[in-house]
Amino acid sequence: MAAKLIFGTASFGMDLSEFQDVESLKNLLKTLQALNIHRLDSSTRYPPLKPGRSEELIGEARELSRSFIVDTKVYTNTQTDGSGDLSREAMQKSVSGSLQRLQRPEGVNVLHAHRVDPATPLGEQIQGFNEQSAQGNCKAWELSNTSPAVLEKILHLCEQKGWQKPSYYQGNYNLVTRGMEMKLLPILRAHGISYNGFQPLAAGFLTGKLVNNQHAGTRFGNKNPLGKTAQGIFGAEDLLNAMKNFDEEVKV
Repeated sequence: MAAKLIFGTASFGMDLSEFQDVESLKNLLKTLQALNIHRLDSSTRYPPLKPGRSEELIGEARELSRSFIVDTKVYTNTQTDGSGDLSREAMQKSVSGSLQRLQRPEGVNVLHAHRVDPATPLGEQIQGFNEQSAQGNCKAWELSNTSPAVLEKILHLCEQKGWQKPSYYQGNYNLVTRGMEMKLLPILRAHGISYNGFQPLAAGFLTGKLVNNQHAGTRFGNKNPLGKTAQGIFGAEDLLNAMKNFDEEVKV
């Protein structure tokens, strides 16, 4: 079965990106349509330094973006541990803002939790997503950055209370990042939850550009808002050496 591709929109509206205005976004959407990609993954947090601008651009390109399936995420404050971000009130405020920026009063496809709220009771968080679904603001909900232990608690509560379970889990998956195969994926399979893997090329690390000093202008570039973070994640000496060896082998 061919993979169903989802296009991430974290770079929409980001400084130095190719997609800073509605015309450039329209050109991209036309290309995606030609490639048979019809689903966008957005967030109130995108882009990192201009939260909400990604959703705004998608809304401004409504004449084309309306033919796309759009997912988005509840706002989370990255300067905190996320406490209170998934309370009922915070979730409603976030969703209302997203639908307005996206120009989608009919709702989105999937509503994500960027991460679990450590302060709001899990039951309230689950009910919040169920209420958004019942109001027609989303068709399903999704988790991300959630440990297997917390995931099992969430699923137990859903079964105990008869609440709608998350339909998806979003997380890393590539040749470098495979730890989820041990505990997380078996839990998801047991409950029929789909795994949406992002960074299949490890944020571009697997292209070999970083180890070949060709990373200027990429996500690893020093001018990219995420550049230093990406370099730190994939900058271990043994990982860089392994990538050099891999790159040499595939060039043969």
